[in-house]
Amino acid sequence: MAKLFIGLPVYNGEGFLKESIESIRKQSFTDWEMVISDNCSTDKTEEICHFFESIDNRIRYKKQKRNLGAEANFKWVLDQARSEFFMWAAFDDIRHPDFIKSCLNLLEKDKSCGMAFSNIENIDSFGRVVRTYPDFSKFTGKSHILNLVKFLLYPEIMGKANLIYSIFRVELCRNAWNKIDFQLWGSDVSLVLSVLSRTKLKIEPKVLFQKRYVRTTDSLEKIQSIKITPLWSYYFTLKETTTPLWSYCFSLKEAIEYMINNIKAVRGTKYHFLTIFLQYYRIFKLLSALPILILKIFYFVLGFLKKIKEHITYNITYVIRHLN
Repeated sequence: MAKLFIGLPVYNGEGFLKESIESIRKQSFTDWEMVISDNCSTDKTEEICHFFESIDNRIRYKKQKRNLGAEANFKWVLDQARSEFFMWAAFDDIRHPDFIKSCLNLLEKDKSCGMAFSNIENIDSFGRVVRTYPDFSKFTGKSHILNLVKFLLYPEIMGKANLIYSIFRVELCRNAWNKIDFQLWGSDVSLVLSVLSRTKLKIEPKVLFQKRYVRTTDSLEKIQSIKITPLWSYYFTLKETTTPLWSYCFSLKEAIEYMINNIKAVRGTKYHFLTIFLQYYRIFKLLSALPILILKIFYFVLGFLKKIKEHITYNITYVIRHLN
């Protein structure tokens, strides 16, 4: 039995699947096995998987008889794990050759730690870095309760959901899965919260994980970088020419689902009431900042209308001059 079990759920991943699998095969740590669960892909995913299965006996391919849905596919690969440690792998992400080794070393050195990850960056369709993230070590301080508070209050746009691709002690991961509802929005963050409320997190300070961020506007001619900068207190703005900021926001329905799932995630721990309090605190903070947001929108609209007026006035003046 291998020390690490890797579950790779995939659906129509031909574009980046080969590169992702190769990054796992190139790991300096070699005592792993991987199952790829194909959710009835209609592209060349099956062909790619059969190729790797034929050249590496650590890799096993399973094509599902029907599309299970993303959540059930993630659950299926977790259910196959028979190792001490478990890791999900996305079909388009890239890991540095020392990613697994570094994370497992952290877990081996501290038996009370249940998950380990590294710092990350985003890459585009061509593998170029388009975004860097703040250090996740902020969630690994000496105070467990303070780490949890920081995680709960940390804005989602800052990438904390990526911690779901950590290496977990498998039983902790299974226990966390059973606490939440993966049909609800934000369930990846809720799963991480569920694990964090029951164990410690370790972070490798180096950037050893590249999360793929694919956009239809990606081109070889220009790198479209993403930068998140604070506007005030709680809110952040996205500096990217191709994607509007509101596409990164979640709806009221999603926000409610997210709150419910986060509260479910910590059931049975001493952080249940703390989590409820912090969920409502975030709502209060959001509402308290709304007048500022409305004022900024108001001034933006005024400025926009002023520019339209100037443009119309200029064109009318131009026409009148030429008529005379």
